[in-house]
Amino acid sequence: MLKTLTNEDVKKAQKRFPEWDINEYSMQRKWMFKDFSEALAFIVQVGINAELLQHHPTFTNTYNTVEIYLTTHDVGNKLTTRDLELAQRISSITS
Repeated sequence: MLKTLTNEDVKKAQKRFPEWDINEYSMQRKWMFKDFSEALAFIVQVGINAELLQHHPTFTNTYNTVEIYLTTHDVGNKLTTRDLELAQRISSITS
């Protein structure tokens, strides 16, 4: 069973991931790359990590801009530790 985040957990996540917009239901972030090819390469890397975790984010992509939205559908569209794990992996791709 996945653990949903408490209000305290959300506050900790906001400090841990200051570049993400986080609330109890979701976390989202936008990246801008040099061009479409770099944006697409990023999406592929995120997709590989998402598949490994069996946790699939919502993506939007317009030319060099990628937005990712994380939530856990299995627990009623709330944040879980799985969202934080994927956010950490995503952050490590761009650092």
